[in-house]
Amino acid sequence: MTQKDDSIRQPSSTGLPVWTAFGLGAILIVVDLGTKKLATAHLPYGETVQTAVPFLSWKLTSNTGGHYLFGQIGEWVPQRVYMAVAGAVVMLFVVFLARNARRLHVSPLRAVHMGLIAGLLGSYGNSLEAVLTGKVTDFFVVRPFPWPSNLSDQFLTLSQLLVLLWWFLSTRPGDDRP
Repeated sequence: MTQKDDSIRQPSSTGLPVWTAFGLGAILIVVDLGTKKLATAHLPYGETVQTAVPFLSWKLTSNTGGHYLFGQIGEWVPQRVYMAVAGAVVMLFVVFLARNARRLHVSPLRAVHMGLIAGLLGSYGNSLEAVLTGKVTDFFVVRPFPWPSNLSDQFLTLSQLLVLLWWFLSTRPGDDRP
């Protein structure tokens, strides 16, 4: 019988379990898909509707996606295949983050991992909608940006901002890290 060497085991965190980030991500997907359903039911397609907020307007549109390398999705790469592959890559990244977050002690880096898991899962709403319906629904415009967006897009943007914020706060002047 061999003895386990506890010196090589990674410590478990005593903070929130990683599954809570998955739960929050699932809630974000439901909120994203729900707001798209509400927008589709109550907004006129293609018309701009002004709001009381000066930088926000409603504009219901849909798209089949596009990519700066592949061109318009659907021309030579079926849109549903593209989004399924993109969703699978996101899920692999989420699993990687979850495995690392489980091993980290409670820290700002672990909080970033947990936030990224939730945000990336929330952004999965676009991939899920595209695979199921063949299109992605956008329904609001935030000026100065000219294009319509949805909550899934914003979850991805917030995930990126979270990483940038952590990077700026964790680096010190004279630090050689890239």
